Amino acid sequence: MNVRRGPEGHGVTAEKCSTCHQDHNLASGHMPPGAPNWALPPPATPMIWQGLTDARICRSIKDPKQNKNRSLDQLVEHLTEDKLVAWGWNPGEGRDPIPMSHDEFAAKVKKWRSAGAPCPADTGQKAAVVAPLTEGVQNGFRQ
Repeated sequence: MNVRRGPEGHGVTAEKCSTCHQDHNLASGHMPPGAPNWALPPPATPMIWQGLTDARICRSIKDPKQNKNRSLDQLVEHLTEDKLVAWGWNPGEGRDPIPMSHDEFAAKVKKWRSAGAPCPADTGQKAAVVAPLTEGVQNGFRQ
């Protein structure tokens, strides 16, 4: 397949993300995952987690220029309540969910906000990658 993200990250012409990605996971393995508002970021926005340190990830998700102009409270709401984010805990057959409960994650995000949303010191060490993109996925999402 020659899947393309398109100018807004929602696919192109007859290959819109919603052509294959529904608002829910489809039954059976090897089916496209689904959640409300499924999309990639626009081409001008890189896959923000790739190659960054924990400190840089923290700074980028707090930066309104990179997080859809969200305030800290809106960011916490997005991280703890958005159905597309919540997909990570129910990714469908054949995929591994996030390795902590959603309740534990939400509690940690809220505790982080209460502490002033501090970012760790930048040690230069890149963040751990839970599931690296395979070559096929990296090459399948062309601009």
